[in-house]
Amino acid sequence: MARLGPLIRIARARVDEQRRALAERLHRSEDLAAECRRIQAAIAKEAALIEASVAESDGSAGPEESVSLHFGTFVAQAEADRLDNQAEAARLEAEIDAAREALTKSYRDLRAIELTEQARLRKLADAEVRRDRSALDETAVTRHRRRAAP
Repeated sequence: MARLGPLIRIARARVDEQRRALAERLHRSEDLAAECRRIQAAIAKEAALIEASVAESDGSAGPEESVSLHFGTFVAQAEADRLDNQAEAARLEAEIDAAREALTKSYRDLRAIELTEQARLRKLADAEVRRDRSALDETAVTRHRRRAAP
């Protein structure tokens, strides 16, 4: 039976490569989640600034028209960015699931190859033990014949 060492090294390299790819996707997912939180915080901050400017004014008039226009544009752009990030996060989540499945399959393949190699080595060790035992038995039989011979 052929040695499986090179195949094991290739399988380990594949597992490591897929593990790194999964880690990259997970980091990207975390970055997208952080970006969504940053956008939400920016919207809340802008809203608080507008509320503060209204509170500073006499209260009878609303915020200036330019501030309202700016805020509306800002919120629309921020919401568009947030929706883009959510769509990207959903796509990335599908990629993460696929990467996890591929990693699991590669690990199973690696483990199967490792178990096959262990079985092969165990058979070789058993065969060597049998050969050694057979040689010792042959030596013992020869010694017994010499002692039994007149």
